[in-house]
Amino acid sequence: MEPEEKAIAHDKWLQIVKAYETLTDKTKFHNYVNYGNPDGSLVSQSFNVALPGWMRDEKNQVYILLGFFVMFVVVPMIVLWYTKEHNNMDD
Repeated sequence: MEPEEKAIAHDKWLQIVKAYETLTDKTKFHNYVNYGNPDGSLVSQSFNVALPGWMRDEKNQVYILLGFFVMFVVVPMIVLWYTKEHNNMDD
């Protein structure tokens, strides 16, 4: 058997196994019916991978918002103020 044929056969086997798991596992079947994918929503999967669990926790939303505010508002304002003060001293 050629290596290309083996790769094709392997891919087909993986598809068969995934289909069997989808038909026999209630959660995977439910995901397939709702999202068209036995692994669930692709959007939520990419979101889950992109953010750590503590950032998705609702208890931490206020702290995360405060952190973003400090990083993207307060710190740039301090940097602008600092550079403005030092530019005025040089004049």
